[in-house]
Amino acid sequence: MPKTASGAWCQRLARPPGADRLGIRSKNKLLTTDRLGMFFVYVLQNQKKQIYIGQTSDLNNRLRQHNNNKSKYTKNKGPWRIIYYKTFRTRAEAMKAEKLLKSGKGREWIKSTF
Repeated sequence: MPKTASGAWCQRLARPPGADRLGIRSKNKLLTTDRLGMFFVYVLQNQKKQIYIGQTSDLNNRLRQHNNNKSKYTKNKGPWRIIYYKTFRTRAEAMKAEKLLKSGKGREWIKSTF
């Protein structure tokens, strides 16, 4: 399991109540934390088992963008579903975790875990 820049272990998180097969939805906007200053690192997977790793402050909106072909790198490759996410207090921490997951060991961990 990879470590974040702060040394904490990344964990596979359970999907919250309201999650569905195409992604995570929540009536109380649990995963939209921009107002609280929280950021997400996420891993998406499509039906061909391709992986996409990114970071955002609004996970629901970002998943919608990926599935509506609004993202350059995931365009015409969906539908995508979230297989992993983790929250961070700052964008800098999220970007460090994203970089770690995009490394060889991070990708290896993703493939062995999911």
